[in-house]
Amino acid sequence: MSASPRIGWMVLVWALSITLSAVFFWISLENSPDRITVPSNFDTLVSGNDLLIGSSLSWAALPAGNRFDNVLDPNRLTVVASLDSISESHSIQLLQAAADAGAHTVLLEVNALAHEYDGMRYNPLAATFASILSEFGKKMTLVARNAIGLPAADYGQVRLERLAANRQEFLLAGPVVPRLFPRKIWDSSGFERVLAACVRQQTRVLLFWPPVPEGGFGRDPVRYDQIRRHIIGLANLYTLPLWISPVPWPDEFFLDNFGHLNEKGSERFAREIAYWARSL
Repeated sequence: MSASPRIGWMVLVWALSITLSAVFFWISLENSPDRITVPSNFDTLVSGNDLLIGSSLSWAALPAGNRFDNVLDPNRLTVVASLDSISESHSIQLLQAAADAGAHTVLLEVNALAHEYDGMRYNPLAATFASILSEFGKKMTLVARNAIGLPAADYGQVRLERLAANRQEFLLAGPVVPRLFPRKIWDSSGFERVLAACVRQQTRVLLFWPPVPEGGFGRDPVRYDQIRRHIIGLANLYTLPLWISPVPWPDEFFLDNFGHLNEKGSERFAREIAYWARSL
């Protein structure tokens, strides 16, 4: 008879412990140092000019050189702000920073907002769960380092310089099987708020999906079409102009199978994105 109350207390203690842990983690993440750090000259460079926001794919898309200084408009500077493997949260924060700085037009890489590349091709649920755990782990690591006074290295520092053409260290050997699966925006309300801020600041927002190579992520035409339709639907949902290639690009335009453009690819991208942006 005495076992039942004991079991009840144990269940209560466990439930209370789990609840308190969940509350602790939620508060920790809400106050996480997972924030971008823009360079000191960000506002000066961005004010009244055009800004491309994205990952290393964007960094490689418009490399250094006067050829790419005025891509979206011949009378305005085109600045590239990038973070390797940029997250949805960082994309939204950078877009807000661009609006606050008075950017004229922002060309936003849609990868972080629409899908992820991953290795669990046939199990989207497992892939999504793994992505959540990955983001959670990174944030909790930052929280722990911050709590004990350790520096968070250069995590979240935005890079404004551009990638020199034909950087050989981006060459990666071996084929890459397509690992695409679509997902909805996790933080749709946050994205909607920053879009409203862009409207108030008269900052125009355009979306683009970086081209993918035929021999890499574009190898599977069915999955390519699936994610392409998903991204088009996302752009339509927010009534935002979208540049997206109808088909993967030949491998000759890339440094690797992940989609980093080489000099030839950057020149093609600059031509196509310029023609598209100026025709809107």
